[in-house]
Amino acid sequence: MRCLRDIPSERLMVECAACRRRGSYRLDRLTARYGEFAELRAFLAQMRERCGQLPCQAHLVVPMRLDLDRTAEKSNRFDLDIWTSETTIEMKLGQVWNFDVAAAAFDRAVTLWPHSIMTVRLGAQVMRAHNPGEHEARAAQHAIFSRLGLR
Repeated sequence: MRCLRDIPSERLMVECAACRRRGSYRLDRLTARYGEFAELRAFLAQMRERCGQLPCQAHLVVPMRLDLDRTAEKSNRFDLDIWTSETTIEMKLGQVWNFDVAAAAFDRAVTLWPHSIMTVRLGAQVMRAHNPGEHEARAAQHAIFSRLGLR
């Protein structure tokens, strides 16, 4: 995406981490004011000039347009779970019918509970897994191999 006409949404958002400023702009108004070929870098530069913090950390956020015509099949239900062990579910985080959404929720859950065993499953098939104990075991094994000169 280089210019306003390339944005696949009805809105464009600007967020600044430094001053916590947020703005949401309707694309039709922006194109009426700046033209559909206005470059996104120039628009962002204008927003950064208005920021009270230096250096400004503003960035553009383009919301994805949802494809509501695609129907989700109920048979493709992805389960997000936290496990107490490799055989017992401690908590069901949710059920999602889109793998991309399930993967994003899984990634966020891993950042919230990094020491928990988590999975995204389609029925019995594990699509994504996070097992911190397994990661630590691999790291220890790698360290031993490195000391022995095997890697």
